[in-house]
Amino acid sequence: MNFLKKFTEKVEKATKNMRPENTPPEKIKRDPGLDDAYSEFEDRYFKSCEKREAKIYNVEVDNLDPDKNVAGFNKMLELCHELEEFCNSHGSGGAAYFKENYFYIYQEIQDSLDDYMKNEYEEAKIYFEEEKARQKAIKGLASKILKAIQNGGGSVMQKDLRKQFPKNEPDYFNQAIKSLLEAGKIAKFKDGNFVGYKIL
Repeated sequence: MNFLKKFTEKVEKATKNMRPENTPPEKIKRDPGLDDAYSEFEDRYFKSCEKREAKIYNVEVDNLDPDKNVAGFNKMLELCHELEEFCNSHGSGGAAYFKENYFYIYQEIQDSLDDYMKNEYEEAKIYFEEEKARQKAIKGLASKILKAIQNGGGSVMQKDLRKQFPKNEPDYFNQAIKSLLEAGKIAKFKDGNFVGYKIL
């Protein structure tokens, strides 16, 4: 999935365009009376705000399970609200600092969530359910293959094993064998030109 990459690029572009250091001074209109409070807040809490902002963008929104992605976006919105509350709790300087540096984040995340729900969620949900069913089928077949090897005295030639599990549509035999090898439950061996598998 490329959604996380697209979302990150979108946020980075918005951040660059909307941060004060990249905005012409004449576009930043702040009540002169807020300057001292703003500067004081920035001096004291800049790093704290950065850490809170980092937490927002560290939330995972590129899971295989689309419902986890939706939950991730909602978590990001929740963390945005916490950042806003933190800034506001420190008076007018903090409130102005949030408005000038972070207010756009809400809309960026909400727009990304709306876009995901409209253009990607349904297809991602179908794929996730299909993949979950596939993994369940592979796991079930792997269990049967392992039992067949055990019943064969702890080792069976692949050609004999394959006869017990003829090709079906879809055919998960190779994936099941691979999962058993990667899990360290069986090992491959060769006997002449033939391949077999044994229990570890």
